[in-house]
Amino acid sequence: GQKAPTALVKARTLAHHAVQWPTRAARANLEALPDDSHSSLTWDNERGVLFSQALPAGGADVRVGLRVAGPALIIMRGDIALDTYELAGRRDSMVGVWLDSALRALGLRPASGVTLPYTIPFHPVARGSAYSFSGEFEAFGELAQWLAAAADLLEGMRLEYSAAHPGAGTACC
Repeated sequence: GQKAPTALVKARTLAHHAVQWPTRAARANLEALPDDSHSSLTWDNERGVLFSQALPAGGADVRVGLRVAGPALIIMRGDIALDTYELAGRRDSMVGVWLDSALRALGLRPASGVTLPYTIPFHPVARGSAYSFSGEFEAFGELAQWLAAAADLLEGMRLEYSAAHPGAGTACC
């Protein structure tokens, strides 16, 4: 990496807040599982996106994700991007309106009313401030590289041990 891990703390905290939207979408639309895997995320290396599990939308699965470098929410149906919503300058209230509208249009339940069963580190966006990336933009790119490296490492391990433990799926977070 080009930046020290300590230089990524602000970007990681802000990304952690933003990625709660895909998690809320999953919690609103998937049956809760005891291990909480219904709300887990997977890394899409090609797109640089942390995606929700597939949401059933009229016979075709939809995923909601956070593009980490140049933070934006993205909604995908298969390999087709249905919509992208840039987060810069937006407040969570605006993000919720956009996402809820998009989910409803797909026949899914809205995400904004979901209460999360955990707390995350504080960031001003939680109190209504807009998402702001000034001075952190490069850190988001670096954070995406860290996530990609971790995904590659875990996928390599999964493939290496697949003969001993068949059926292991993609690593989730």
